[in-house]
Amino acid sequence: MRVSTAQIFNNGTQGIGKNQSSLYRLQQQLSSGRRVMTPSDDPIAASRAVVLSQSQSFNKQSIRNQQDADSKLSEVDSQLDYLGKRLISVRDNLVQAGNTHLTAEQKSYIATEIKGAFDEILAMANTQDSSGNYIFAGFLADVRPYNETKEGAVYAGDQGKHLVQASTGRQIATNVSGTEIFNFKTGNGLFHTRAGSAMPGVSVKTQSESPNVVVSVNSVDFEKQQAAITAGNSKVVLNFTNQNTITYTKADGTQGQATYTPGNVIDLADLGVKLNVSGTIEAGEKLDLNINTTNTGEGIINQGSIQSIGNYNAAINAGYKDLAIKFTETIQNGNSSLTYQIFDMKDPKKPIEITNGAQPYTQGQAISLRNLKVTPADFGISISIDGTPKGGDTFSIHSSEEKNVFGMLRDALNLLNHDKSTTQDNFGPIEFSNRLAGILQNMDQALENVNQVRASVGADMQELESLKNTAEDKVVEYASAISDLVDLDYTEAVSNMMQQTLQLQAAISAFQQTSNLSLFNR
Repeated sequence: MRVSTAQIFNNGTQGIGKNQSSLYRLQQQLSSGRRVMTPSDDPIAASRAVVLSQSQSFNKQSIRNQQDADSKLSEVDSQLDYLGKRLISVRDNLVQAGNTHLTAEQKSYIATEIKGAFDEILAMANTQDSSGNYIFAGFLADVRPYNETKEGAVYAGDQGKHLVQASTGRQIATNVSGTEIFNFKTGNGLFHTRAGSAMPGVSVKTQSESPNVVVSVNSVDFEKQQAAITAGNSKVVLNFTNQNTITYTKADGTQGQATYTPGNVIDLADLGVKLNVSGTIEAGEKLDLNINTTNTGEGIINQGSIQSIGNYNAAINAGYKDLAIKFTETIQNGNSSLTYQIFDMKDPKKPIEITNGAQPYTQGQAISLRNLKVTPADFGISISIDGTPKGGDTFSIHSSEEKNVFGMLRDALNLLNHDKSTTQDNFGPIEFSNRLAGILQNMDQALENVNQVRASVGADMQELESLKNTAEDKVVEYASAISDLVDLDYTEAVSNMMQQTLQLQAAISAFQQTSNLSLFNR
């Protein structure tokens, strides 16, 4: 085969250029530390590296998000810790206020402390972050979330959640709304109890306070009681004109009259009250009757207990959300006994008795709430009463309602300030204890809610820590994977460079020798 001089020259220069280009590429790789300088160097590796770089960028952003979320949740947790401690302090004050030996003045000191706690908690509820945003206002971060009212404080924020992307497929809220923290279910979370009801109570006592006469409430007729109250006859004086005749003056000036036979009840039909009387009644004896009063016995109702949540939910679904227990006292042969009836208070103006008559009551027994009138149905809950109620005393059981901490604290202040009043409606010790017990029940619910919210925040912070550790591990993993794809193996590159240098030197030497060849050379 004949090869021209030009062809020999071109092949030689091309070989030198090719080796120079390869050597130049190796020099660039060694200076940059990267094997893949352009996608054309290794299209598959370059493509995979782009995907990994995007994942790495998202992972680094997730770490920044996690740090930001952890900072915000730490602030929330700190505020919740403060709130819990402050509420515990207030609860201790309320327990102290229950000491029957405290004077009204001493209770007013406790009220002052609770008012201070109210103001501090209100300020905490309106906490702002470093940017001036209210942290408990939801999305309405520029709106002051709580404003004080006569009843406590009202919420002006919303339920908005500030979500951050903490990882792929996982968003975490960095805030807690005010209602989540400060709102709770009253009573025991399902229902709450209290002394008294929409049915008026009844009290009766002798003006002479003679130890020879014992008078008590036998039974009441609610509709007649309401009519008497409406007519202004809630307080009347019963006058024994003789041992068998009783007269009393109504609000309109007309005279009422009833008869008394020893051993039988006194039926004040137009007032809706029947009375028990034992002992010797003398002519001129007078009785003070009040049919629109608070309980007069010594019964203090507890928060109740739950035997069957299923039965209770069924009762609620059937409409039994508001119930009342009313006690009746009967005296026979000088012996007193108590019975009770349970009323459905769906319509407060028309209570419906559901116990199918009076049920015997023994002091301290648990009273199961049930419907015995039509079809026996257990509501799945029961209550107990400490102390002895009197005839005419009532107690209420209501399904739990939503209340906030500020309303509860206002209730406590109203109770303590009312107790120091010198007016005739000043609470007696039993009424005070019943109302205080209700507030303490609500306090326990508020504390439980704060603890639950704090536990939820703590769980999110723990998850953020776990996600952060995982993300930091991925930083190394992504960097290593990308390095394996595009970074240079220096040992291999140096070896290749030495080889390429020798190849270039050999090509140059060969070119020099062939370029000097001539037909005239000897």
